[in-house]
Amino acid sequence: MKKRIVTLVVVMALIVGSLQMSTGTAKAASGSISVSGFKIGNAPQNANGAYQLLQSRPYDILGSVKGTGISSVEVRVRRQGSATPLLSVPYVCNPYQYVNVNIKDSVLNTNMPFGDLTVGNYELKLVIAGPNVYMHYEVNFKVQDDPIISLDGFKSTLTYNKGYGIPGYVASNVPIRKIDVTVYFRNGDNPVNWSVANYRSGYTYSGAVRAEINYPSGNYWTYSGTALDNNIHFAGLMRGPYALIVTVYPTSGPAVSKTVSFTVK
Repeated sequence: MKKRIVTLVVVMALIVGSLQMSTGTAKAASGSISVSGFKIGNAPQNANGAYQLLQSRPYDILGSVKGTGISSVEVRVRRQGSATPLLSVPYVCNPYQYVNVNIKDSVLNTNMPFGDLTVGNYELKLVIAGPNVYMHYEVNFKVQDDPIISLDGFKSTLTYNKGYGIPGYVASNVPIRKIDVTVYFRNGDNPVNWSVANYRSGYTYSGAVRAEINYPSGNYWTYSGTALDNNIHFAGLMRGPYALIVTVYPTSGPAVSKTVSFTVK
């Protein structure tokens, strides 16, 4: 009788130990997966955080997925407000091997036809699945046919008496006819009260305005190294709140503007 009780205790201990090991393995599999840098490359973001894509243009999906216990990595595109994916690209993995996927260099990117999407608002979703894993990440994007104005990297606070360049670019599906860049001094919160900012000569205003016009050729144009960039002397601005406004005039279609606020301190 004693032998049977001992045997039963040993068997129960083995079962409990086995269950604890399985639970631990599942947690370890989920915890060992890392996702980094998931985004749409070559595309600026608008004020709502959505990436801006020009219609009929290719774009790259960036990022990496690493870890174990992964059966598949998939990217899906759906129109916002719809539950049905319009595009879906899977990448099949072996869940018993370590997975290291560079999204840009995989079918997840090369087989995703962004250029086929019509104008509208969309969601790009990254789904990672396995026997004990389900993870997903989303980014929003907008496909548009009007020009894109990128000012990514422009600082919200500039140092007094220090020069800055204008980062970013302008892209369009049709040639660009004209680009205006103007700096306004924000007199209150109402743009109606904004005035064109003057730069200082010593410690007094000289009367030269912060406004430049460029007549580029082609569909893509960067600010860096151009007269628009070189002649907007941020180092000459007095301390205070300002707005930088870039307006693009395409050869066809309406003009498009983008405003960023900054403060000189």
